Amino acid sequence: MIGVYSVAFSAADIWLMVISGGAGYVLRKFGYEMAPLLLAFVLGDRLEENLRPRTHHVGGSYATFADRASLIVLTSVLGLLLGVQALAWVFGYRKSVADEAEGA
Repeated sequence: MIGVYSVAFSAADIWLMVISGGAGYVLRKFGYEMAPLLLAFVLGDRLEENLRPRTHHVGGSYATFADRASLIVLTSVLGLLLGVQALAWVFGYRKSVADEAEGA
């Protein structure tokens, strides 16, 4: 708390730290992974800063991100993942069965 307060000498920073700690505790209690959350928190601003000029150059349209090559790749990957999941359901694959087989 002393380190947080010594940066800007603001009590609001201490409250922000306490609230963030509480939110982190609740997320961990419910089993959320912290690494993806931290990655999104750190890279979110950079993504937004780079997204705005790109859409501004093409008149504010998000269609520039859906060119032919990217749609083919994304659709292929999505189809592959859905196909593998469908096969797993058909053959009755369950995580518990896989964990038991791995431990044996």
